[in-house]
Amino acid sequence: MEKIRLSKREKALLRFLGDPANEWRDTPDFRFAMYGLAEKGLAQCRRDERGGVVDARLTIHGKAYLETNPKLRNPFPDWGWAAISCFFAIVTIIGVIVKLKMR
Repeated sequence: MEKIRLSKREKALLRFLGDPANEWRDTPDFRFAMYGLAEKGLAQCRRDERGGVVDARLTIHGKAYLETNPKLRNPFPDWGWAAISCFFAIVTIIGVIVKLKMR
């Protein structure tokens, strides 16, 4: 399963929902994290008339995501490898120039 970028609150809520012993409690932190998880398809919730969350649970995708990525590590960005490669290329070029000037 492809990794999804999650905030700290979303990770905490995903772990909380993954433990069946926990009961839902509607706090502002959990509510906003719940909206994010629902948007990403990892959890679903029932809302009341005032916008509060009455009940929340993991979807099949959320359970699978927890099983395949138990530490909930965020994906490494695509540009990260390019940045690392450029850094080592620049260090190599500087090393070659210094070496040539020392001759």
